[in-house]
Amino acid sequence: MPSNQYWRIFPEFKESTSYLDIETTGLESLTNKIRTIALYDGSSIFTYIQGKNLDQFKEDIQKYKVLVIYNGKCFDVAFIKGFFGMELNQVHIDLRYLLRSLGYAGSLKGCEKKAGIDRGN
Repeated sequence: MPSNQYWRIFPEFKESTSYLDIETTGLESLTNKIRTIALYDGSSIFTYIQGKNLDQFKEDIQKYKVLVIYNGKCFDVAFIKGFFGMELNQVHIDLRYLLRSLGYAGSLKGCEKKAGIDRGN
């Protein structure tokens, strides 16, 4: 199945899906570090913080078969691989490409604004 069609598996794997986002000290994965990682499984948010519990992420991420990300193929996944030295072998539904196919481009915040989604801040 082409990666732009991975979204089709979501209904079957909803219970083993997590939404993933990372925050880093910069954009270059070789010279910067992960500060925080957030996972949302549809009911709970899990946060992993540098200097506190960031290493726990390596174990917890294994619970999921599908990861929903935005621009994660280019950024988050590569950063995690470099930082932890691990592969994320789950299926990745990258919303950047899905939204682009629907006519939404740019940052996630920009796509949300164009779609009329208000974050409330």
